[in-house]
Amino acid sequence: MGLVIRTIGVARATTKIGMANILYNMKRLIYWTAWQPPLHVA
Repeated sequence: MGLVIRTIGVARATTKIGMANILYNMKRLIYWTAWQPPLHVA
């Protein structure tokens, strides 16, 4: 993911990691809700 954490304090670093995790999961949700399975034509 390439996350570089340059903060002072554990609380700020934990918050930054948590926000990056939420953003990553939201991107995955958007991708999977927009995805449609291919139609099988027989």
